[in-house]
Amino acid sequence: MSLPIMLLLGVVALSQQPPRATEAPGKPADLWIDAVVLDRQGVPLLDIRPGELEVWIGSYRIPILEVSAVTPEARGRTVVLLLDDRAIDPASALRVKETARAFVNEMGPGDRMAIVPLHGSPTALTDERARLLQAISSYSVQGLPFRIEDAGAHVLQTVARLSRALAEEAPGRKALVALGAGWMFDTPLPPPGLRDLRSEWLEAMRATAAAHVSLYIVDPAGLGMRPGFTGGRNGFARETGGHAFLNTNDLHGAAARVWQEAGSYYLIGVSNPAVHRSAELRELDVRVLRKGTTVRARRAIPAP
Repeated sequence: MSLPIMLLLGVVALSQQPPRATEAPGKPADLWIDAVVLDRQGVPLLDIRPGELEVWIGSYRIPILEVSAVTPEARGRTVVLLLDDRAIDPASALRVKETARAFVNEMGPGDRMAIVPLHGSPTALTDERARLLQAISSYSVQGLPFRIEDAGAHVLQTVARLSRALAEEAPGRKALVALGAGWMFDTPLPPPGLRDLRSEWLEAMRATAAAHVSLYIVDPAGLGMRPGFTGGRNGFARETGGHAFLNTNDLHGAAARVWQEAGSYYLIGVSNPAVHRSAELRELDVRVLRKGTTVRARRAIPAP
């Protein structure tokens, strides 16, 4: 678990006989958790049985009331591209455009996308490829100086704002894909001693959870270009149930994987338990008991 979540959560150690939150018989689910389950090759699985899933909030195992598998055919996919226009060089900007076009090419029937420059005007969600490609062609890097803490604040505020908008626009899981400097998007909290972004972090985590938005990051720098960066496995993307594609030259493959995960997932329904109500965020752990699988689900949710 990353340091920000450890600082914000009152995590209770698991006992040998873990407690279970009890539910009234027949009570309907009022908390829905989206989760992607992947096999060893990173391909989403849709044959997971309810008995192979567990949901934990803090130290409590929460009874699962409903599980439904969502497929691209059943519900159109929603992807928003957030384009870094400040923290990358002109060569990487060309790869941002190339990767953004790869996302457009992967669209299928019923899918919608939007293009949002980090410091520019966004397009609305649309299924019109021509509009999306025009917005990508208009993208450019501003190259203005900035402070690390200001960049982190802007990223967190933008993620929260887009998530709130997506909560109104589309049901189900949504992918917010940041194309640009991985260090800026995946580690938006500045080092100790600089600006305190605790409130911005909390608001971004709450907004993404409420809207079922998962952050994905695709860094166009390529293999070995950011050797000192240590995000990815425990960064912002992972906390929201997404993934950071770092140190890779397969940017088209990253686009295909994001689209797969945006449309092939589970909605897990539980009754929102009255546990850890005083925490600013509650630790969430979705587990899959089948061997050889990986789950992508957010790591924290707001208290009820």
